Amino acid sequence: MKKLMAMFVALGLVCGCVPPRDVTKEASLAEVRLAAEQGDAKAQNSLGLMYLNGKGVPQDDREAVKWFRKSADQGQAWAQSNLGLMYFLGRGGLPKNDRKAAELWQKAAAQGHYFAQYNLGQMYAEGRGVKKNDLTALEWFQKSAAQDFAPAQHNLGVIYFKGNGVPQDDLKAASWFLKAARHGHEPSQDALNVMRRSGRVTLICPGRCY
Repeated sequence: MKKLMAMFVALGLVCGCVPPRDVTKEASLAEVRLAAEQGDAKAQNSLGLMYLNGKGVPQDDREAVKWFRKSADQGQAWAQSNLGLMYFLGRGGLPKNDRKAAELWQKAAAQGHYFAQYNLGQMYAEGRGVKKNDLTALEWFQKSAAQDFAPAQHNLGVIYFKGNGVPQDDLKAASWFLKAARHGHEPSQDALNVMRRSGRVTLICPGRCY
């Protein structure tokens, strides 16, 4: 049992710094900068990512924060998520501020941003920047998981396995681990294999689980 429980010790935050899907990868730095300076919110977020990752420009967290903020102020969900992460980590000259990170993730999550939904769920699960609330955490993880985000699916598995704010349910736990495992999520694959070897998921996963 101790070995089994060791598989489900903690939920975890994920980095939200991923470029928007609709930004043209072939766009040059000059094109992105011109669009950003003309007020294009997506380009501003992309330019922020370039500075954050040192792609085509010298790596500069402060410049990244500057462009994320310009984009976030226009309601761009990816930029809100990214700026929230910078507050959470205390990068780019920003003080670490869980409350501000949660506020920005709330704005992005309300627009359906699955990374922000996941991170916001984690903040509610841990009571960081917001009042701890297992039910609200569950709701945000569910929204993120509904978009096939494997870490959120894994966290739902952990919640049902441990009975955090919900009745403990091995079958629901295993079903969420299975969804994440089929995306190649290794912690969920490990969790399923341990549960299967212990005989706790034979109904949902009689043989190889994924």
